Formats: sequence, C-alpha cells, structure tokens
Amino acid sequence: MKLGIARSVLCLSIVLCSCSGGPSLELCSDQNPCREGMACNPQQQCVPVDPLEIVTEFLPSAKAGAPFEATLMAQGGLTPYHWRMESPYPWLSLDAETGVLRGTPTGVSAVQPITVTVTDGSYGSGRSRTRQLALAVVECQSTETVPCFVGDGSACRGGVRLCVEGTWTDCASSVPSADLEHCGPDCAACPALRADRCLDGACSCAGGPVCPEAKACCESGCADLDISTQHCGGCGNDCAARAQHATGVFCDGGRCDYEECEPGYLDCDGDRENGCEQEQDAAHCGGCAESCLGRFQNVDGVECLVTDGGPVCGFRACRNGFLDCDGNPDNGCEQTFDDQHCGGCRNDCTTNASNRACVGHFGTGNAHCGCANAGHCQSGAEQCCGETCSPLMDDAHCGSCELDCAVQGLRCVSPEPGQLGCGCLGNADCAGGICCGFACRPQDEDNCGGCNRSCGIGFGGPHCDISAGECYCQDDGECRDFVGSFATCGTSAEGSRCACGPSDACQGGAASQCCRFQTAPGVYRYECLDTASNPAGCGRCGVLCRKVDGTLGMCDQGRCYYGGEYGKCPKSSPAPHTIAGQASGYCVCATFGAGDGACPEGRYCCDGTDGGFGGPEGGPDRGCCVKICGQNVPGDCIFQ
Repeated sequence: MKLGIARSVLCLSIVLCSCSGGPSLELCSDQNPCREGMACNPQQQCVPVDPLEIVTEFLPSAKAGAPFEATLMAQGGLTPYHWRMESPYPWLSLDAETGVLRGTPTGVSAVQPITVTVTDGSYGSGRSRTRQLALAVVECQSTETVPCFVGDGSACRGGVRLCVEGTWTDCASSVPSADLEHCGPDCAACPALRADRCLDGACSCAGGPVCPEAKACCESGCADLDISTQHCGGCGNDCAARAQHATGVFCDGGRCDYEECEPGYLDCDGDRENGCEQEQDAAHCGGCAESCLGRFQNVDGVECLVTDGGPVCGFRACRNGFLDCDGNPDNGCEQTFDDQHCGGCRNDCTTNASNRACVGHFGTGNAHCGCANAGHCQSGAEQCCGETCSPLMDDAHCGSCELDCAVQGLRCVSPEPGQLGCGCLGNADCAGGICCGFACRPQDEDNCGGCNRSCGIGFGGPHCDISAGECYCQDDGECRDFVGSFATCGTSAEGSRCACGPSDACQGGAASQCCRFQTAPGVYRYECLDTASNPAGCGRCGVLCRKVDGTLGMCDQGRCYYGGEYGKCPKSSPAPHTIAGQASGYCVCATFGAGDGACPEGRYCCDGTDGGFGGPEGGPDRGCCVKICGQNVPGDCIFQ
C-alpha cells in the first residue's frame, strides 16, 4: 500500500514537471511539512532556505536617565520576521515588526537577562528561534566627563568627574570656580541681582563684595534701584538719557521723573519717564492741544515761534498770489494780486501811463505791471506785446508784435505816413552799405559815397573805393579809353580825351565833364557836358533840373532855375530853408542832398532846430519831411 502512495506522488510530480516545463516544487502543509533545509512559503511550496537564527549577541549598556535604543538582527528562514520579548525592565519596549528595543531607564541596575524570540514568515505558525541577552543600566558612558564643584570652606573649586566602567569617579577639583551657579564656600548659586560674577570661587559684584539685600549689582557696582538716576528701577536704566529735553531729572521709587521741560518742548504722552518728547511745532504751540494749523488764510510755512513772551503762532510767507496788506498777522494774507496790488501792497498799476494791468503767473508769485491788451497801453503810440507795452516803432515790435527788425539788424522806419516797416535810418544800419530812402543799398559804382552817386570818368573814374566812398580809375589808359574808344568823350575834335577826376574836363569843344547816363538796366552811355549850363547835369553829373510837369528847367552857373511861372521856390518848402540864391531865383534846401536843390513837391525843408524825431537815427527833423517841421517821426524825412 505504501508503495502505491509513493508511486502516486511520483507520478503527480512527473505530471507537474511536464506541464510546467521546469523543475517541480514540492507542496507542503501542516500535515505534509518540508524536509530539512527547506521551508514552506505562503504559497505552500517548499523552497530552500538558510537556518533561522538570531545574530545579535550583545546589547550596549543603557544609561540611567538617557534614551536607550538597539536593533535586534536575525537571518535565515523566510521574511518577514516577528519579534517578542520577556524582560525584567518595565521601561524597555520591543517593536515586533522592526526588532528595535527602546526606552529610558530611570535608575542604575546590574546586568539582567532578557529573552527575545524571532518567528519567520513560513506557512502556518512559522519557525521560531529564542536567545537570551544581557542588559545593564549604568551611571555613565566610558568616554564621558562632567564638570564638578567642591567647596573648601571659603571658596568653591571646579574640576571634572570621569566615567570608569559605567560609574562616576570623585570630583578632581583644581581651579577656583567662575560659575555663578556654583560659587562660594558651599558651591551654591550666587544671590540673584546682587552679584554679577564668581571671582576666585567667591560671589562678587564688579570685583567687590556681594551687594546688600537693599541694592542690586549693576555694571558700575552696587546701586539703589529706587533712587539711582543711572540705574532707576533696573540696571542701565539711565534717567538722564531716557528723560529727553527735561531739566532736574531724578529717580523716585524706581521710576524716572523730572522737574520741568526745556524751552520749546512739551510732555504730551503723559509718560514722565521719557521726559518731554514733543517738540513745539505748528500743531503743538504753547500746549499739547494748542494748534496753529488752520488759523491763517493763504499762507505757507505755518510755524510756532519761541519768543521772550512765550510761543506764538506765525507763518513764513504768503502763498503765491496773496499779500498781507492790512498789517494784521492773525488773519494771514487776505489780499489777492490785482491791478492795484500787483506783487506788492503798494504796487498800483492803474496809476501808470502805460502797463496799467497786473500780469504774470500768480501761482508762482510772478506778477508785474504790464498789459493784457492794447487798452492797457498809450493809445496810438504803443501796442501790447508779450504782456508788456511796446512803442509802435520799437525795433523788436515794428508796427506789430511779430515783426522784429532788430533780429535782422535793421530799424523800425516809416517810409510813408501810417506805414511802418523794417529799414534803415542811416548808413550805420547798413553794415558797410548806405541808407537810401530807408533801404540799405550796397556801396558800388552806382552809389559810391552817397545814394545815386554814380562813378564815371567825370567823377574820378569808373570804380568805387568802398572804404573811402570815392570814385577812382586804375590808370590813365583806362580813363582815356573807357569802354574801348574815344567815343566816351562824344564827337569832339580829334585828339580829345577823358582824364581822371571831376576837375579835368573833356578836351575839345565846350564840354567840361564826362557824365554817364543809364539807357537801360545795366546799360550806360557817356557824354561830355557843360555842367555850368546843361540842365541834364547842372553843377555836376546827375543833377537834373526837372520841373513839376516833367520837363527840364534852366541851368545857370551850375544851379537850376525854374522860371517865373513856378515862383521863386516851391510852396511846400517855405523860407528860410530854401532861400539860398533867392535873388537869382534858385530854390535849394541846404539840409537836403548836396544842398543845391529844392525839396520835392509836398515836402517841408527842416534844418533840425524845431524838434521832432524824423532826423537821422531818430533825431530832430532834418531834410525834406512829410509833416511840418517838429511833428515828424522816424521815417518821415529824407536826406539824400
């Protein structure tokens, strides 16, 4: 029968091997345990294992009062392991899963045995192994030392105790103690607050004896905390430093106090110990609740002023755009800038001849008398330009604020009545040129030393010396053969020639000067004239005896004569300024041109003795002027 069962098991093993394709595993159970060297796993299969055993042989000693911990170690069998313990120590516990022993012993104990058991994770109740271990509880560890103190009857000495085989040795004292907690003959703690050091094994305060009970030990020595101003109520609490801006500082009952505040300071927080913390200012002027703020209108810099009579409220300045004109500082700055108070209480613009309005930027405090429109300026004589009244003939604002003649290097002139523009009043305005009828002309052969003074052979030569304002020729050949032939001297006899200089006449016939005439722009002809009698060049080239109807009058001895039908002098040029040569009937204005001709129709001849502003550089009326002498403005008179 047994042989049959064995054969059945063998056949089952063969079937399992052939089905799995690998080596077969023996099955196990409580009734069918595995053979030696094998263990039954949770799948009830026999697997090879090492023998289960506890490998921990010794436990370290535990120290009384210190946490103890040790880990038990096992090997072999099947994991996980499960631990249990039998111990005489109630303080010791074992973690069944990790095998960790831990606890804190409360006292010293001799070596005691503890029994530990480990059970592996085999199928069923598992396999178990038990081992007995020894555990002692000692005072100390062998490498430890602790400080120690021993009194010698007069002082405390310090040393160390060694740990020998888990027990402390006696104290080996050698040096005086410096520990405040172990000081004096009994090595006890020094009395609190009365000593600050342990000196040579004895309690001390600042190097001296311990303070009596009524005093405390502070940095400087023993102090009465009830009355010491340096240590009031506690060491280092210095009343002089804490009670700020106060006089008569003292300590009373351990609290700082003072007699009175310094000038300019107040005690507003009610804390006498910190003194007078509040500086007098605009919000606290003479008292904690006395405020200057909101008292004054339109001011800047409200402040509290310390005076001999005590603190008073004030302010540094009026706000921009306001003035204090009533002399009452209590109401601040009551007056706004206006035409009668323009930047100052007494600056009244309305009393001015011009600039009768207050203008500027009041918000920045910039105010001055000026104009906002032409109504604030002198009527007919000024205009309002950039908040300032300016003369109509101001070079920078000529007739209008936008016309700036000065930037062009010119002057403001009036070529015709009621007409203003940029021009010149004299040669100085023309930068090397000449001023002709308010307009600058370059000085050249047509205007050499004067307006319309043309250079020619009869006037010193065809060229103009600009620096000297005189005509000249470069050589005699140029004068004799100007424009290439003797034709410049007319059709005179053979051998005639033109010489340089107005004093040298054309040679031949009655001709005395060689004069140039313009026939077209840039085109000239030359002709020898008798300047003593020729009305086309009377007295010199260029002087034309033209009558009012455009025809030529007569030339007598180099002066124009207009005949009886026109009167002796033009009616617009009354005596005495045109009286020269009156007996011969010649009309001249001595201050016009070269002084050898009369003023044009409609003009007055003025000699500068009647005032006015029509003369050169805006001086008195001089020359031929559009108004009666003395009533002209710049630009009304001509001089050439």
